[in-house]
Amino acid sequence: MSDSPAFAFCRVLFVLLFPVPQLYAQTPSSQPTSRPTTSHLHRHLTTSRPSARPVHRTPTTRSCNMACRLQQLMSSCQRPSSSCTKLVKGILRERASWKQGRAWLLTRSENEQQAVLKIFSWKQTLSFSWIRYLVASGDRSLRGEIAFRLRPHCKGRADVRRLLGELLLDKRRDVSREAIATLAMCGDVALKALRHGLDARDPLVRILTVRRLARAPQKAFMSLLRASLHADSQVRWAARQALRLQHATLLPSWMQRLTSADVSARRLVAQVLMTEGIRVSSLVYKMLSDRDLTVRLYALRWAGRQTTLSQRWMRALHGSLLASDVSIRKQAFVCLFRLLSTHQARQALLLQAVQDRDKALRLRALKWSSALSVSSLPILRVALFDREADVRWKAFAQLQTLGREAYDEVLLSLLHTDGRIRREARRKLNEWRLSDKERTRRLLRLFRQGSAKVSASAFLLLKRMGQRAKSAEKLLRKMLKDVQGAKRKRTYILLRAMQPPKTSPRKRKR
Repeated sequence: MSDSPAFAFCRVLFVLLFPVPQLYAQTPSSQPTSRPTTSHLHRHLTTSRPSARPVHRTPTTRSCNMACRLQQLMSSCQRPSSSCTKLVKGILRERASWKQGRAWLLTRSENEQQAVLKIFSWKQTLSFSWIRYLVASGDRSLRGEIAFRLRPHCKGRADVRRLLGELLLDKRRDVSREAIATLAMCGDVALKALRHGLDARDPLVRILTVRRLARAPQKAFMSLLRASLHADSQVRWAARQALRLQHATLLPSWMQRLTSADVSARRLVAQVLMTEGIRVSSLVYKMLSDRDLTVRLYALRWAGRQTTLSQRWMRALHGSLLASDVSIRKQAFVCLFRLLSTHQARQALLLQAVQDRDKALRLRALKWSSALSVSSLPILRVALFDREADVRWKAFAQLQTLGREAYDEVLLSLLHTDGRIRREARRKLNEWRLSDKERTRRLLRLFRQGSAKVSASAFLLLKRMGQRAKSAEKLLRKMLKDVQGAKRKRTYILLRAMQPPKTSPRKRKR
């Protein structure tokens, strides 16, 4: 099919505007070489790239024409410019009716591919823009070769390093390993691009990325922190090992991140410090006074994992019990309950927790009090008069498990406002069957030594007993000499209630 006159005129005009002098003929020494057959990554890191004979395919007419035009383009473009960019676009985009379209060249012989790569291997913007096109074209067979061709330009160009960082996430192992090998030769300037290697699909690439980051721990500090929380156990172990070994040199970096204005950085540092194996008490102590709630919670969780802490830490934990946020108070109670060893200290802690504003914390204090056995009676006595019904019922249920040791508290429950607790207390007292004399003795002791609320409850129960509490009359008369105020008045009332009723004499009939 002959060309139209308009197309012929455009072709003549194109040749006049863009002459194609044969200035740079390709020598045999400049023949491109094919990629090596081995994909072992360590060989790329230590040795130079071996050469191999190019694989020639039987060229078709179209491929020959394409190769000739590429050779003309290579010889004409001494320095890539906008006109060369247009020529490359024209070559790759012409003949839209072809089945493979613009990717036609990428599926042809290696000589044609190497010719394009040689154009793209120059250090100008033309090369990198079209390398990005080749990477995004969907052809994976050429990406490893591109990663290798970019080695001479990796140190001097940030955009090349960014592209190599994207190639680390490639699905093909040979591509990602070629990219990590290229970035490993660039030194510390490639640390930013190496961060993508932590998310690579190939486990070998992830391990090599961590090892390369560990060579410059101060510059790659944040990347090592993220790697220490990685899902891969080997990556996590290697990162934590690097942080532990470089602890002395990384101390300024820890302090700088803990005092930075970036909340996410402080949270990341706090989360890493909370993990096992990195134990720095002085650093974690500073986290207790952080403005961010999450950072303070990480510090408290770290403290909860320790077996012993200094007095400074204990004072800080006791101060956290008064925090306005309920999550801080909960975590502080958990830490102190694990660290305190004596029953007396735990009893005082739970007595404070059972009076907290948060209902969940009060219920948790009741659960913890079961470990104290009989020492939990003061805690249960306070919880028995809680404002929440389920807290009161749980305290009473726990009282019943203590047996006769909790007789006094069950006895006081007879005056409870909750009808269910009163019924259960009456049933429990009937099961135990204590004599009136023993009950009177216990109530009298509560009346004398208990708090104001307990003393008032014991007074009401003694008054109900009336003459059955006659055995306490002698002790009540002795109390009149020592007590004053409301308790003295109640003592008189009890003595009067214990007296038999006076019977008036019968009047004589006249």
